[in-house]
Amino acid sequence: MRRSRTRAAIMLAAVAALGLVGLAAWATQGAGAAGAEPEAVDDRQTSTVEERTLRVTEELGGVLGYGEERPISAGAPGTLTAWPDAGKRLERGETLFAVNAEPTVLLYGEVPAWRAIEDGVRGPDVEQLERNLVELGYGDGLEVDETWDTDTTEAVEAWQEDAGMRVDGRVDLGEIVFEPDAVIVAGVEVSRGGSVGPGTPVLRVTGTERVITVSLPADRRDGIDEGDGVEVELADGTVVEATVAEIDPTAATGQDGSQTYGMRLTLDYADAGATDGPVWVRLVRQERDDVLAVPVDALLALLEGGYAVERMTDAGPTELVPVEVGLFAGGWVEVSGELAVGDEVVVP
Repeated sequence: MRRSRTRAAIMLAAVAALGLVGLAAWATQGAGAAGAEPEAVDDRQTSTVEERTLRVTEELGGVLGYGEERPISAGAPGTLTAWPDAGKRLERGETLFAVNAEPTVLLYGEVPAWRAIEDGVRGPDVEQLERNLVELGYGDGLEVDETWDTDTTEAVEAWQEDAGMRVDGRVDLGEIVFEPDAVIVAGVEVSRGGSVGPGTPVLRVTGTERVITVSLPADRRDGIDEGDGVEVELADGTVVEATVAEIDPTAATGQDGSQTYGMRLTLDYADAGATDGPVWVRLVRQERDDVLAVPVDALLALLEGGYAVERMTDAGPTELVPVEVGLFAGGWVEVSGELAVGDEVVVP
């Protein structure tokens, strides 16, 4: 086995766009004689063979907040007379805003409010209304279905009276807004006393769950799936766990022609304890669990090909141990061969 008298210069190429690690050329200087003996022990620095989990990661910028904003519009014409403060959380039964002093109330449901509903009307919007009435405490004797009946009218009248609405036993377009869940007010679109009409955006809202939004370059999409776990470094340096919740099915094309997928992550605990703003998202591109590893600098390139490490021995002189190399990550390299955890190897 021949090796150079000087240590091989070892370099790692930059992580490629797909996160794969390329190895640069390994160079040696001088020619060792065939069968050269390992050098005697001296004061050279050593490191131990460790069992480690190695990861190749890629960092992408993201933003921590409450997700994408969406508008809530007026359903009837008039003058905006009341509105919430930005940042306010609004839940079922609370007033979103008022037009001509008539409140528009938030209720939960997937089907948008699209018509006036009253006695004799049938449909999923009736069922949504009745379900909300029950949740708000007005459901005594009310059967939740798609049919408006006398029990529905009585429940609506009781609710309207308590909510400060016009008590008429019907729900006109503009009196309610169906949203899937509670909302956070991101901003108000109409100034105090401004005129609104059906379809005029009045509020901008978001959901209440903290979300990290990331623009994922299309050429880095492969290998990332919904449900994957990732690490997120917050603005204060804290590292937390998150999960890939959603990736847009198609890429968006920017003005410069670049293509990106919108990706949304959810934190793995309720409150990140950090202010909204930029974060770093670390995607794991490759991973090896519980492998033998040595510092990259411990590797020697052999003239006949392959690699070795120089192991300390109890007898005094060192010995060369051939190794197969695997994953490179964080200044360490996966190795296999006649090595064991705790062996001492020479490093420059």
